[in-house]
Amino acid sequence: MVIFDQVSRHGSTHSSCGNSGTGTSGHTPPSLETPQIQPKRRRNQGVALLTQRRNILIPRCQAAGIAYRQILLQDGSDPLPEVRPPLLLDTTDLPLSRLIAVLVAAQRRVLTTLALVNPADTRLLRLLPLCSAVRLIASDATDLARLKPFLRHLADHPPRRPVRPPVWIGLPTPPQLTSPLPPLLLSILQSLLEQHDHDAVADACGVSRATLMRLLAGTRMAVGLPNGAAARFRPPVLAMAILAALAEHDLPLN
Repeated sequence: MVIFDQVSRHGSTHSSCGNSGTGTSGHTPPSLETPQIQPKRRRNQGVALLTQRRNILIPRCQAAGIAYRQILLQDGSDPLPEVRPPLLLDTTDLPLSRLIAVLVAAQRRVLTTLALVNPADTRLLRLLPLCSAVRLIASDATDLARLKPFLRHLADHPPRRPVRPPVWIGLPTPPQLTSPLPPLLLSILQSLLEQHDHDAVADACGVSRATLMRLLAGTRMAVGLPNGAAARFRPPVLAMAILAALAEHDLPLN
């Protein structure tokens, strides 16, 4: 199995060494030559793999013939390292707060993402489409070979506006709520979980406090939470209430 996007780091100082005049041939010593990415490796349609289930997902990628490079979460509000798209995101066993941070980071970077999700996880089936970077949502039981036809197209065509709905594989789209969730909800949830007052949440989301309160009121109504001023609740408490409501199957639907 070829692991894509891994390049030897030897010879990073070849330019200065090549002009140092050592020898008379004018050629850079072989040991200092710059390693080149071969065109064949460039054409490998692989994925940056983010999973908490390495022993399960890596054999599945290998069986499907998908080149991969496993990445690890970073500390802080931006959990993603620099990666080449697309990102294959395994949502199973990923803490919800970290998953939301990953989705916000992928959206900010316009990082094409393919998400694997438990078909019974209603909350994620409602949250994942809010991320404009998520172009494909598949059941985590899907044969990964079914993703291969999408890899080249998705890698070569980053998400654009207007955002198109994601492709769904192996699972139904969730029922629509009586009113749509605001596209900014992922950023709002991340800030609610990280901040301790609503002014800081508004600043982090780049909106006014009045706009934040309006978006929160609409979200609470959409997920069936009781009416009331969102400002009465501490941000982390409000975030957990919204996330708990999104997991319910008996929300008011269209």
